[in-house]
Amino acid sequence: MAAPSGRVGPSRRSSKRPELLKSTYDGGFEWFWTFELDNLDLTKRKIDTELEISTPMAGEWRLSVFADADDADKDCIVGLECRRPSACRDATADVRLYWTTEGNRCALIAEQLFSKVLSADVGALAEFWGVSVGRKELERAEEDSQGRFVAAKHRRYSLVVEMRQMSAVPLLVAADLKDRTPDTTRSPIPHDVRLFFPNAGSKGAEIWTTAHLLSLSSPYLKDLLSSDFAESVTLSSKKRQRRSAAPEQDVKLQGQSSKDYHDSDDEVDDLFLDNFPRPLFDLELLSPDHHHGDRHATYYATIRWLETGNIAFLDLTSQCKPQDPAATRTRDDYLCGELLGHNKSDGSQDCTKEPHSTPWCPVSSKSVYRLAHLLQLDHLQQVCLTNLGLNITHHAAARELFDNASVLYDAWREVLLDYVVEHWDDVTATSTWQEMDARIERDEVPGAAPILRQLMKRLKVKADEDKKQALVTASNSR
Repeated sequence: MAAPSGRVGPSRRSSKRPELLKSTYDGGFEWFWTFELDNLDLTKRKIDTELEISTPMAGEWRLSVFADADDADKDCIVGLECRRPSACRDATADVRLYWTTEGNRCALIAEQLFSKVLSADVGALAEFWGVSVGRKELERAEEDSQGRFVAAKHRRYSLVVEMRQMSAVPLLVAADLKDRTPDTTRSPIPHDVRLFFPNAGSKGAEIWTTAHLLSLSSPYLKDLLSSDFAESVTLSSKKRQRRSAAPEQDVKLQGQSSKDYHDSDDEVDDLFLDNFPRPLFDLELLSPDHHHGDRHATYYATIRWLETGNIAFLDLTSQCKPQDPAATRTRDDYLCGELLGHNKSDGSQDCTKEPHSTPWCPVSSKSVYRLAHLLQLDHLQQVCLTNLGLNITHHAAARELFDNASVLYDAWREVLLDYVVEHWDDVTATSTWQEMDARIERDEVPGAAPILRQLMKRLKVKADEDKKQALVTASNSR
């Protein structure tokens, strides 16, 4: 979302106040600002300037420059301020100040790193991210410049602010944005990319989105878009069900069949499309056998996450009846409760849920992780891994550790190994572990041997650490 604001005002060398010549914003789940400043004297003892900036992010944003001291050694502060912040909670920030010549960035003067730049207090009045520039920083910059930079005379600077969203759990602001943002994935206007799923529902299903959103969010899709989807797209000139502009790309991404995986969101597609049908705007396919293996629901939830930052996860099959004896509901009951507000098995109303007039489709974290891995969506992968770590149970961990997702994806397997090692006695005491152990003995679990080797190594490391800790504790108690 590059949003250059252009020149804010003419450069007036006679003005004593700093001026913002140009600001540029670019952001998705990472945000980048560049501010070109003129008439800024970093050697002045008293400065108090606030420059309003335009950005699509929530809150009131200003560029601030201030110094208030009689001591010439007191630092000047240059930075970015957000009043009534909400969108960047749990982010990190990197703030850098450069001296420049006519827009050309020359050398770094000061840098400041911030972690967790916004607190958990959503009601915080303001947050500030800036750099302190004192005599020491200016003298070092003068020395490094070999005479090209003289702080007392120089007036042009560039402030660069980079923020990265770190939260692995959808924020409250994302859930609120989801409720307030219209779902436009069902209509071709104003989109230019159509994702078609011929095997979803009785007639297939489609999702409409934009090339801009896809290329901004996913390096994988950016490469495909830059090549006009040469390897995976059918460009169509066919009859339309309704009068509408043809999409620039009619996309059918190649993927493995969902039948190869557990928790593939097949049942989500069936229930979602049966209860919330949408008309198709493009029915005829030139190549009906060339279809996308991931489920429509998985892609739908992922694209809505790209738009809003919010996603809802279902329990994994291994966390539900009958696979988990400790569970109280089947996965179908859970899904019906989330989407329709009632249990499938007995039709009883789930009082904790309201039927969705505009449904927010819950999906499998495992299925979304596979798709996020394919699309190179690192942040979404972390969201899925966090959900797995927070919600896994003893019975489910015993089964998921040897599931094909654990075999294929290192990061997914790491979360499960950490859990099993941490809860070794509880996990191995479950009937599910005994079942999996017997299946492994019969060589019925492909890929189990390497996982067991990794598990044994981790258990040995933990045993050694526990032994050392016990010796330290015993020594301290003497």
